[in-house]
Parts: sequence; structure tokens; C-alpha cells
Amino acid sequence: MAQTERTIAVAPSTVCFEGAPNGTLAQDQSYMKSLNIQQEIYRGLQQWKLRGNVIPEVQDLVVTNSKLEQVLKSGISLSSFELCRLLGVDGIVTSEVFFSQPASEEIVSSDMSLKSSLTTKNVSVLVGIYLYPCRKVIWSYSRSYRGSTGHTTLTRVINHLMQKACHHLPYKKAV
Repeated sequence: MAQTERTIAVAPSTVCFEGAPNGTLAQDQSYMKSLNIQQEIYRGLQQWKLRGNVIPEVQDLVVTNSKLEQVLKSGISLSSFELCRLLGVDGIVTSEVFFSQPASEEIVSSDMSLKSSLTTKNVSVLVGIYLYPCRKVIWSYSRSYRGSTGHTTLTRVINHLMQKACHHLPYKKAV
């Protein structure tokens, strides 16, 4: 199946907040969550590899992010094909996370009376692997989490997703 690639990279996630206030707060939250999600996906792939599964090398996040820094700052949007070329990898793991969140977490924590009415969030996650040599998506996995996730951290949501998603990866245990 997908055993020819030598190195893949995990791109920062695309994060969208439905109903979030516009401005710097939403952008800062989006950027930080993007990097946290990227790190959790990277960690999930590394754990999958430690369990004896054969997967390509995963480019270190510091290398990936330093190569992407100028592109991200300029606001230029690159295709998966262009990202692979820029990063010097055979494949790229991309992700999109959509939050239905009525207000920022800072607003919720500053006004405890609002906390009970704002803990309900819907989170939808889509993860995929784009393979540069054949120029197509070779794997994707999506999951929606609905209802109260107020007591569940983003890390737990992404960890749960990666535990489920890794079982569907096109990479299996070495024989």
C-alpha cells in the first residue's frame, strides 16, 4: 500500500472557531490550538511507531515549523503538493479542527456564572495524509465529538482521535 515514502511531516492544524469573537484573541487561540494539535498528532504517530508499526520517519516539528514560519507569517496558502516540496518530505499529515464555541475560554473563566452555559462544544476533526509522489490523499479519518466537552481537554480529544485513527493508517506492523 503506502510503503514507499521515507519521510512525512505533520503540518500545523487548520483551526476554525464558529461563533468566536473576531480579533486577536481568536487568532491567538487558533494559533496556539493549531500547534497543540500538531504536537498531539505527531505524538500519536510516534507512539504508533513505538508499538512496532512500520511508518515513515516523521520530520521533527521544530524543523517543520521553522521551514513553514515565513509562509505562515505571509498568509500565503500552499497546496499539499507545495507543502511537501517546501518541507522536503514524501508526504504530509494535514488536519482541520472545527470548534463550535460560543465565547472564548478566557471569558468563561473570568465569569463563573457563564461557565455552565458555555461548556457545550462540538468539535469536528479531519486528519489526512497526502502523498507527494502520487499526488493524492492516501488516507483520511474524521470524527465528531458532540455535546459537553467542557471537562475534556483538547489534548484528550486529539489523543482519543489518534488512538482510533492509527488503527486505520495504511501502515501496519512489520512481519
